[in-house]
Amino acid sequence: MPIQSSKNDTGLFRRMGFPVIGSGSFASTFARSGVLSTIIGIVCQSAFAAPLDVYRDENRLIVMSFPQGAAVENVNAMLVLNRDKIEERDLKIVDVSEVAQRISTAVRLTPEQTDVVRRQLRLTAGETNPSFVLIGKDGGEAARSFNILDLEKWFAFIDEMPMRRAEILEQKKQALEP
Repeated sequence: MPIQSSKNDTGLFRRMGFPVIGSGSFASTFARSGVLSTIIGIVCQSAFAAPLDVYRDENRLIVMSFPQGAAVENVNAMLVLNRDKIEERDLKIVDVSEVAQRISTAVRLTPEQTDVVRRQLRLTAGETNPSFVLIGKDGGEAARSFNILDLEKWFAFIDEMPMRRAEILEQKKQALEP
């Protein structure tokens, strides 16, 4: 629903760098119609959207955060060894470590996006233990663990989710079709 426009929209239109020629111009009418306010709202909403929303309905996410100095080699190795199981479950790995992203196969976020995700998931500054958060395809937090990532346990948990069960049934159905 468009935001109600006011005569001030024409001034806003000008401040944004769009030419406005006279009070009866197309641009002025465009601004007064509320379309400008709607466009500005859409642009602002997109600019401040949650960085992980692009994966909603398509991927499950494991968001990882490691404290400074934490050894991540075993996690990297575990992810490589389980690559097929990870792909089968439409999982993406997102590293939002406070210091620097250190998981080699992780989705790369900008520092600003990393800060947003850390705030959304309540990952505190100066954490002392690794944190792991499972985000479902619906965008909601499904599980959280600290210190150890037990992928087999999480795979079993994911396989019990209604959306994943439907995916498994569909895969079996497709395998039976000639």
